[in-house]
Amino acid sequence: MAELIDVPPAAFEPKPLFPTMEAAAAVVDEVRDWIKDQPTWAWRGHTHAKPDTDEAEEIRYVADFKLPAGIECPCPCCTPRHAKFGQGFIAWFPRTRCIRLMGQHCFKRLNPDSHAAAQDEYKARMKHNGLVAFLVNNLGNRDAFRRAIEAATPLALHLDELQDILGEKLYRTWKIRLWDHVQTGALGLPTFDRDGKPDHGFRVYATIAGSSLIDPTRKSFAPRLKTALNLLDFRIPEDINAANTEELGKCVAPFSRSEKIARETFAAMEAARQFVSPLTTATIREWAKQPGAPVQLDIRRSGDELFVGKSEENRSRVPLRPYINRGPSGLPRLVL
Repeated sequence: MAELIDVPPAAFEPKPLFPTMEAAAAVVDEVRDWIKDQPTWAWRGHTHAKPDTDEAEEIRYVADFKLPAGIECPCPCCTPRHAKFGQGFIAWFPRTRCIRLMGQHCFKRLNPDSHAAAQDEYKARMKHNGLVAFLVNNLGNRDAFRRAIEAATPLALHLDELQDILGEKLYRTWKIRLWDHVQTGALGLPTFDRDGKPDHGFRVYATIAGSSLIDPTRKSFAPRLKTALNLLDFRIPEDINAANTEELGKCVAPFSRSEKIARETFAAMEAARQFVSPLTTATIREWAKQPGAPVQLDIRRSGDELFVGKSEENRSRVPLRPYINRGPSGLPRLVL
């Protein structure tokens, strides 16, 4: 059995210091700071006496706390003189205006119904408070999100245009299925034996960035950014703190989803635009010149122009917009 703890009589005396839930909530930080190096039963506002039947009819779990690793304290509800729990609740008893620091599951034996009701109320309150905190911390950045998405939209449209130009249009014009050769990001070449004949082997000539630009299964960037932008058109309650959880959720859910879509799309756009960089196009051009290259292709970046076709004499000109040289601007970070 656990060692007996000498809890002084003063700890068992009722301390009706907390007439309201607000008064109880006001000492949460004090309690959490105290238990870092002091026992729960020694805190000034803690009542260590077991609650009687009447008192146990009403209970509110104000906040949770966690004792330092390896430390356990006695619970006023079940083991007042023996160490029992490491994770607890700051529990407020309205009928006596007392607070007890006790194990998170200990009160269940005394009054299962009150425990269940207190847990439900606590979870609902924590969810509501979390939604309020999210909006308070992030609503100021909603316009910055809008501006960043709007600024990135022309690049998204251009990348979607290039997906078609270097995909289906390239095939229709020059019968070149470029995606078939670059989809892994590795440019492959056959190997040859000593006599210069193909030996059915394979080697990687080089790796390239941005092949996702011409992936025929890639979802277009611009519609995704439009979705992210539209999600930001939620209505903000006049009083955030007074709004219910459902009202708050109608703000937080679309805001979070917008941020996720925009951030993922920005990252994908940044990767995709590398495909038409001078380095990537030069690498592909040199690869296509190698003996045994699987495709006849000339591709060249010159300033804000891209030339692509079967050869230097037979190729198409593709204008590149100036913003192809710049990735999407950064999005603000949501405070969760």
